[in-house]
Amino acid sequence: MSDMQCNVCRQMLGGALYSSPSGQSLTSLCQIYPGTTSVYVCHACAHLQSNEIKDVDAYYEQDYDILVGSEDEDQIYEIRDGNPIYRTEHQVTVLLSKISLPTGARILDYGCAKSSTMRVLSLQRPDIQPHLFDVSERYIPFWEKFAQPGNWAVYEPKADWDTHFDVVTSLFSLEHIVRPAETMGRIAALLKPGGLFYCVVPNVLTNIADFLVADHVNHFTQSSVMRLMELAGM
Repeated sequence: MSDMQCNVCRQMLGGALYSSPSGQSLTSLCQIYPGTTSVYVCHACAHLQSNEIKDVDAYYEQDYDILVGSEDEDQIYEIRDGNPIYRTEHQVTVLLSKISLPTGARILDYGCAKSSTMRVLSLQRPDIQPHLFDVSERYIPFWEKFAQPGNWAVYEPKADWDTHFDVVTSLFSLEHIVRPAETMGRIAALLKPGGLFYCVVPNVLTNIADFLVADHVNHFTQSSVMRLMELAGM
Protein backbone atom coordinates (compact mmCIF):
# COMPACT_ATOMS: atom_id res chain seq x y z
CA MET A 1 0.00 0.00 0.00
CA SER A 2 1.00 3.60 -0.58
CA ASP A 3 0.79 6.32 2.07
CA MET A 4 -0.68 8.67 -0.56
CA GLN A 5 -4.32 9.69 -0.79
CA CYS A 6 -6.29 9.77 -4.01
CA ASN A 7 -6.41 13.26 -5.51
CA VAL A 8 -10.08 12.73 -6.37
CA CYS A 9 -11.83 10.87 -3.53
CA ARG A 10 -9.14 11.01 -0.78
CA GLN A 11 -9.08 7.24 -0.26
CA MET A 12 -5.71 5.61 0.37
CA LEU A 13 -3.98 4.44 -2.79
CA GLY A 14 -2.80 0.95 -3.58
CA GLY A 15 0.70 -0.02 -4.58
CA ALA A 16 2.56 1.38 -7.55
CA LEU A 17 1.49 0.11 -10.96
CA TYR A 18 4.59 1.55 -12.59
CA SER A 19 7.86 3.18 -11.57
CA SER A 20 10.37 4.60 -14.03
CA PRO A 21 13.43 2.33 -13.81
CA SER A 22 16.23 4.78 -14.57
CA GLY A 23 15.76 7.48 -11.94
CA GLN A 24 14.91 9.88 -14.75
CA SER A 25 11.58 10.87 -16.23
CA LEU A 26 10.27 13.08 -19.01
CA THR A 27 8.09 16.18 -18.69
CA SER A 28 5.26 17.10 -21.04
CA LEU A 29 7.68 19.60 -22.61
CA CYS A 30 10.01 16.69 -23.50
CA GLN A 31 12.60 17.73 -20.95
CA ILE A 32 14.49 15.28 -18.73
CA TYR A 33 13.32 15.39 -15.11
CA PRO A 34 15.79 14.01 -12.54
CA GLY A 35 13.54 11.80 -10.47
CA THR A 36 11.55 8.58 -10.44
CA THR A 37 7.93 8.75 -11.55
CA SER A 38 5.59 6.20 -9.95
CA VAL A 39 1.93 5.68 -10.83
CA TYR A 40 -0.60 4.48 -8.24
CA VAL A 41 -4.20 3.27 -8.43
CA CYS A 42 -7.21 4.17 -6.31
CA HIS A 43 -9.41 1.11 -5.79
CA ALA A 44 -12.35 3.28 -4.76
CA CYS A 45 -12.78 5.50 -7.86
CA ALA A 46 -10.25 3.98 -10.32
CA HIS A 47 -8.18 7.15 -10.47
CA LEU A 48 -4.55 6.80 -11.46
CA GLN A 49 -2.01 9.30 -10.20
CA SER A 50 1.70 9.92 -10.05
CA ASN A 51 3.86 11.39 -7.32
CA GLU A 52 4.09 15.15 -7.76
CA ILE A 53 7.32 16.73 -8.91
CA LYS A 54 9.49 18.71 -6.52
CA ASP A 55 8.58 22.40 -5.99
CA VAL A 56 5.58 22.01 -8.28
CA ASP A 57 4.26 25.57 -7.80
CA ALA A 58 7.62 27.10 -8.76
CA TYR A 59 7.84 24.74 -11.73
CA TYR A 60 4.61 26.04 -13.29
CA GLU A 61 5.32 29.66 -12.43
CA GLN A 62 8.93 29.78 -13.64
CA ASP A 63 9.87 26.75 -15.75
CA TYR A 64 6.78 25.56 -17.60
CA ASP A 65 6.80 27.63 -20.78
CA ILE A 66 4.70 25.80 -23.35
CA LEU A 67 4.64 27.29 -26.87
CA VAL A 68 5.87 30.74 -25.85
CA GLY A 69 8.19 31.20 -28.83
CA SER A 70 5.57 33.22 -30.68
CA GLU A 71 1.84 33.94 -30.76
CA ASP A 72 1.32 31.39 -33.56
CA GLU A 73 3.58 28.60 -32.27
CA ASP A 74 1.46 25.44 -32.15
CA GLN A 75 1.55 21.64 -32.23
CA ILE A 76 0.54 19.43 -35.16
CA TYR A 77 -2.49 17.33 -34.21
CA GLU A 78 -2.63 15.22 -37.36
CA ILE A 79 -1.89 15.20 -41.09
CA ARG A 80 -5.12 15.16 -43.12
CA ASP A 81 -4.99 14.74 -46.91
CA GLY A 82 -1.37 15.81 -46.81
CA ASN A 83 -2.08 18.98 -44.84
CA PRO A 84 -1.20 19.61 -41.19
CA ILE A 85 -4.06 20.15 -38.74
CA TYR A 86 -2.86 22.12 -35.74
CA ARG A 87 -3.93 21.52 -32.16
CA THR A 88 -5.55 24.94 -31.71
CA GLU A 89 -7.62 24.61 -34.87
CA HIS A 90 -8.74 21.13 -33.84
CA GLN A 91 -9.66 22.19 -30.29
CA VAL A 92 -11.76 25.12 -31.50
CA THR A 93 -13.56 22.95 -34.06
CA VAL A 94 -14.40 20.26 -31.51
CA LEU A 95 -15.48 22.75 -28.84
CA LEU A 96 -17.91 24.44 -31.23
CA SER A 97 -19.27 21.05 -32.29
CA LYS A 98 -19.92 20.00 -28.70
CA ILE A 99 -21.51 23.07 -27.13
CA SER A 100 -23.68 25.95 -28.27
CA LEU A 101 -22.22 29.23 -27.07
CA PRO A 102 -24.91 31.86 -26.43
CA THR A 103 -24.44 35.29 -27.98
CA GLY A 104 -22.16 37.37 -25.77
CA ALA A 105 -21.13 34.33 -23.74
CA ARG A 106 -18.71 34.92 -20.90
CA ILE A 107 -16.16 32.11 -21.12
CA LEU A 108 -13.18 31.43 -18.84
CA ASP A 109 -10.19 29.37 -19.94
CA TYR A 110 -8.90 27.90 -16.65
CA GLY A 111 -5.22 26.94 -16.56
CA CYS A 112 -4.92 28.38 -20.03
CA ALA A 113 -1.21 29.12 -20.66
CA LYS A 114 -1.18 31.50 -23.65
CA SER A 115 -4.75 30.40 -24.54
CA SER A 116 -4.41 30.17 -28.28
CA THR A 117 -7.76 28.36 -28.30
CA MET A 118 -9.58 31.38 -26.87
CA ARG A 119 -7.71 33.70 -29.25
CA VAL A 120 -8.82 31.75 -32.32
CA LEU A 121 -12.32 31.18 -30.91
CA SER A 122 -12.76 34.91 -30.35
CA LEU A 123 -11.81 35.55 -34.00
CA GLN A 124 -14.55 33.17 -35.12
CA ARG A 125 -16.99 34.41 -32.49
CA PRO A 126 -16.18 38.09 -31.83
CA ASP A 127 -19.33 38.38 -29.68
CA ILE A 128 -17.95 36.23 -26.86
CA GLN A 129 -16.17 37.66 -23.81
CA PRO A 130 -12.99 35.60 -23.23
CA HIS A 131 -11.52 35.50 -19.72
CA LEU A 132 -8.22 33.85 -18.77
CA PHE A 133 -6.64 32.31 -15.69
CA ASP A 134 -3.23 30.72 -15.09
CA VAL A 135 -0.63 30.42 -12.35
CA SER A 136 2.13 32.25 -14.24
CA GLU A 137 2.48 35.85 -15.38
CA ARG A 138 4.57 34.89 -18.42
CA TYR A 139 1.45 34.54 -20.60
CA ILE A 140 0.04 38.04 -20.03
CA PRO A 141 1.69 39.49 -23.18
CA PHE A 142 -0.27 36.93 -25.23
CA TRP A 143 -3.56 37.64 -23.41
CA GLU A 144 -3.27 41.40 -23.94
CA LYS A 145 -3.59 40.92 -27.70
CA PHE A 146 -7.16 39.57 -27.66
CA ALA A 147 -8.76 39.87 -24.21
CA GLN A 148 -10.12 43.00 -22.57
CA PRO A 149 -8.01 44.54 -19.77
CA GLY A 150 -9.17 43.15 -16.48
CA ASN A 151 -10.49 39.93 -18.00
CA TRP A 152 -7.64 37.81 -16.70
CA ALA A 153 -6.20 36.73 -13.37
CA VAL A 154 -2.99 35.09 -12.18
CA TYR A 155 -2.55 32.78 -9.17
CA GLU A 156 -6.19 33.05 -7.99
CA PRO A 157 -9.46 33.70 -9.86
CA LYS A 158 -10.98 37.09 -9.10
CA ALA A 159 -13.43 37.23 -6.20
CA ASP A 160 -16.12 38.88 -8.33
CA TRP A 161 -16.01 36.05 -10.87
CA ASP A 162 -18.26 33.79 -8.78
CA THR A 163 -21.39 32.68 -10.73
CA HIS A 164 -20.09 34.82 -13.61
CA PHE A 165 -19.47 32.42 -16.52
CA ASP A 166 -21.61 30.67 -19.09
CA VAL A 167 -18.75 28.29 -19.86
CA VAL A 168 -15.48 27.37 -18.15
CA THR A 169 -12.96 25.42 -20.21
CA SER A 170 -10.02 23.33 -19.04
CA LEU A 171 -7.93 22.14 -21.96
CA PHE A 172 -5.21 19.72 -20.90
CA SER A 173 -4.70 21.33 -17.50
CA LEU A 174 -6.40 19.07 -14.91
CA GLU A 175 -3.79 16.37 -15.42
CA HIS A 176 -1.19 18.83 -14.08
CA ILE A 177 -3.11 20.02 -11.01
CA VAL A 178 -2.03 18.47 -7.71
CA ARG A 179 -5.36 19.21 -5.97
CA PRO A 180 -7.98 18.68 -8.68
CA ALA A 181 -10.88 18.24 -6.23
CA GLU A 182 -10.19 21.68 -4.74
CA THR A 183 -9.86 23.14 -8.25
CA MET A 184 -13.17 21.64 -9.35
CA GLY A 185 -14.87 23.23 -6.34
CA ARG A 186 -13.54 26.62 -7.46
CA ILE A 187 -14.65 26.03 -11.05
CA ALA A 188 -18.15 25.03 -9.95
CA ALA A 189 -18.43 28.30 -8.02
CA LEU A 190 -17.40 30.30 -11.12
CA LEU A 191 -20.23 28.96 -13.27
CA LYS A 192 -23.63 30.55 -13.59
CA PRO A 193 -26.58 28.32 -12.68
CA GLY A 194 -26.89 26.06 -15.71
CA GLY A 195 -23.40 26.94 -16.94
CA LEU A 196 -21.19 24.38 -18.65
CA PHE A 197 -17.78 22.99 -17.80
CA TYR A 198 -15.88 21.81 -20.88
CA CYS A 199 -12.81 19.70 -20.11
CA VAL A 200 -10.21 17.79 -22.12
CA VAL A 201 -7.63 15.49 -20.49
CA PRO A 202 -5.31 12.81 -21.88
CA ASN A 203 -6.76 9.31 -22.24
CA VAL A 204 -4.28 7.09 -20.44
CA LEU A 205 -6.23 3.98 -21.46
CA THR A 206 -5.31 4.56 -25.11
CA ASN A 207 -1.93 6.19 -24.45
CA ILE A 208 -0.11 4.46 -21.61
CA ALA A 209 2.96 6.57 -22.38
CA ASP A 210 1.22 9.16 -20.19
CA PHE A 211 2.60 7.15 -17.24
CA LEU A 212 6.06 8.45 -18.22
CA VAL A 213 5.15 12.15 -18.02
CA ALA A 214 6.48 13.50 -14.74
CA ASP A 215 4.26 16.59 -14.54
CA HIS A 216 1.04 14.69 -15.34
CA VAL A 217 0.13 13.86 -11.76
CA ASN A 218 -3.41 12.76 -12.69
CA HIS A 219 -4.33 10.04 -15.17
CA PHE A 220 -8.11 10.14 -15.32
CA THR A 221 -10.45 7.27 -16.04
CA GLN A 222 -14.12 7.72 -16.90
CA SER A 223 -15.16 6.75 -13.39
CA SER A 224 -12.66 9.05 -11.67
CA VAL A 225 -13.71 12.01 -13.84
CA MET A 226 -17.34 11.37 -12.96
CA ARG A 227 -16.49 11.09 -9.26
CA LEU A 228 -14.52 14.34 -9.42
CA MET A 229 -17.51 16.16 -10.91
CA GLU A 230 -19.95 14.63 -8.43
CA LEU A 231 -17.84 15.70 -5.44
CA ALA A 232 -17.77 19.26 -6.84
CA GLY A 233 -21.58 19.30 -6.96
CA MET A 234 -21.66 19.13 -10.76
